[in-house]
Amino acid sequence: MKVSALSLIMVIVFLFGCVRTHQINTVESKSADSAVKKTTEDKWLDSITAASGDRPDEEQEPPSLAEEKKSLINSYNNVKVIDTLLEVKDSLRFYSRFYCLKNSRITIPKKYVFEEKNPVDFVTYHFANYIKISKKGKTVFEKTIVKKDFDGVLNDQLKRYGVLHGPYLKFANDTFNVGYSVSIPITDIGVGVSVTVSKNGNYVITGN
Repeated sequence: MKVSALSLIMVIVFLFGCVRTHQINTVESKSADSAVKKTTEDKWLDSITAASGDRPDEEQEPPSLAEEKKSLINSYNNVKVIDTLLEVKDSLRFYSRFYCLKNSRITIPKKYVFEEKNPVDFVTYHFANYIKISKKGKTVFEKTIVKKDFDGVLNDQLKRYGVLHGPYLKFANDTFNVGYSVSIPITDIGVGVSVTVSKNGNYVITGN
């Protein structure tokens, strides 16, 4: 049977159109599946983020006193180090090492151990913060900060049972502000204090 050239062309065009339509539908289907998958993954990631506590500050739940106690005990063997160059021009470097004084025990009376059903005295330790500031390779300030340095701004209760926590560094207007809190462990009784040091090494101790 003879097939004319025109008929053959029409058959080829028809078959090509079917294949092209199938390809488009396949691509669209895959795109839709990807969109669904991406939406599902986004929701999953959002749930993980929420579960990990990465939420606005106002939505964060403060740690319980029991969690704070556990964190304090874990910190006995940790050393917090800050070592940073803050000004290239003057080679202004700040070094800090915050650590536990395991030879300086302090006993917190059981009246301050609020969350335990049968409270007992809690024995913990003091902390210290060694700070060294250098300018153009020359040391301009070097001191080990301890709670006793803040006795002039503490009440009697915090002088007896307070422990130093921190540090929190802020550098502005050629001045270092090293912030701390002095508080009675596993309580919310405490105050903020700070050491302000100029880039020339002069310092002032203040309470908030």
